[in-house]
Amino acid sequence: MLVELIITNVGLIVSIASILSLGALVLKKGGDKTTRFAFLGVTLSVAIFQAAHLLGINEIEPEQSRAYLMGTTATLMLVAFTTHVVYLMLGEAVKRRFLIYSIYGVAFGLLIYFNLFPAHFLRTSEPKLYLPNYYAPGPFYWLLIAFLTVVVATFLFHLISAYTKSDDPLFKNRLKYFISGTAASYFFGSLAFFLVYDIKVDPIFMVFAGIYTAPFAYGIIRYRMMNIEIIAKRALLYSSLIVFAGFILSAINFSNQYLAAKVSGFPPWLIPAISAVLIVGLGAFIWRKIREADALKYEFITVVTHKFRTPLTYIKWSAEALRATSDEERRKESLSRINQATEKMVDLTETLIGLTDYDSSAHLYKIEPVDLEVLAAEATMGLSNQLKDKNIALSAEISKDLAARADYRRLQSVIHTLVENAITYTPANGKIEILGNEENGKVALSIKDSGIGLSREEIHHIFDKFFRGKRARATDTEGLGVGLYVARNIMDRLGGEITAESAGENKGATFTLRLPMAKVTKEKMNK
Repeated sequence: MLVELIITNVGLIVSIASILSLGALVLKKGGDKTTRFAFLGVTLSVAIFQAAHLLGINEIEPEQSRAYLMGTTATLMLVAFTTHVVYLMLGEAVKRRFLIYSIYGVAFGLLIYFNLFPAHFLRTSEPKLYLPNYYAPGPFYWLLIAFLTVVVATFLFHLISAYTKSDDPLFKNRLKYFISGTAASYFFGSLAFFLVYDIKVDPIFMVFAGIYTAPFAYGIIRYRMMNIEIIAKRALLYSSLIVFAGFILSAINFSNQYLAAKVSGFPPWLIPAISAVLIVGLGAFIWRKIREADALKYEFITVVTHKFRTPLTYIKWSAEALRATSDEERRKESLSRINQATEKMVDLTETLIGLTDYDSSAHLYKIEPVDLEVLAAEATMGLSNQLKDKNIALSAEISKDLAARADYRRLQSVIHTLVENAITYTPANGKIEILGNEENGKVALSIKDSGIGLSREEIHHIFDKFFRGKRARATDTEGLGVGLYVARNIMDRLGGEITAESAGENKGATFTLRLPMAKVTKEKMNK
């Protein structure tokens, strides 16, 4: 029983700290003034509710426990502020202003009523389950539950309606997380109500009631260089790790006290010493990961700025040369250089945009039977000049009628990336083979080259974002290290996989795509 109480307390403390931090962040970096202060109202209301709950369930004196638990009436204002934020994010605050004002009015009215007549909201607290004291509902406590249910159902309905009507993939992606986050949070929060009416449901998981503030904060700040899915997953992961770490430390402290009391001669310094070593080790690990992340961000910014500086410099020089000459031949040459540099800028920009597009647009994939022989031919069509410049022989051997279930355009981009990489990292007079066949009921398409190959360590990281081996950087200084990362993401979305193999450095490499097979003939596909 003590363990459950410790977990509940640690979880609530971590939740309060996290939510208040989000509120401060949005207040500093959020959107317009109304949205920032409405969200601050959300975070303060959640924090007050959870703090009152924390104090009330741990108080031994029943009357004092009820006094603390009266602070949970902040839930009324929480729902009102949340409703306001929802309609502000939907751009419907003006349209729904009467509804918003009505909800604020009812919430404030109930808040005053319950605090003027506390016995109507809560009776003297009572011990329940493993908790020293818990809510004992007054005759009108049900008004709080009814208000929460009606209001949350109303704005969830409008969120879902906006999601179904929108054609904007990014907007729909945000709404998806608002809807799921809100539904999950109010589900966890509702677990506290069961025990109020003596229904034996453990309220321990209600500590997650405030998790929806993370996607709401994102929606307000709108970090365009980040993906909401990544933020949501990381927020949940970090919160879970903090709660777990807090539980472990509490358990260690309890174990030390228990053993010291029960075991004669037990050294009281032993367990704290072990926990200190673990904490130092954990701190060192986290610090190393933070340093690695900072180094990665610094390297990425350096690479990107260098990539953009080169074509911009060409454009500047060519524009100056264009102004300084009247010779038609030189003017054409300068215009050609400007055009090439501009195309390079466009390619770089599209590559960077692709990092978010391929992560967040799975619902835009069109899965259909794809003729791999035709697809491979089209994917390599624009690479003839690069092959000719290095005198590299490209051959394709793909089984007849071999078809995969995939998105044609995206699979084409994957093959194009792999063949282009093979050309880049294969020395002059080398060869590249495209092989396609059936493998254990799936389609297997391999791109094999005679290039610089991969070390064992490089194979483990080759699909990581921004990763480039030392020899790859020396061979091609213009690469960004995102092509294979995007290719892997596409293959994941297609329900397939991509693998890399190499016998070692300077022994070539083979990249293999495996996809579900489509039992369709070419004649049917052509139709």
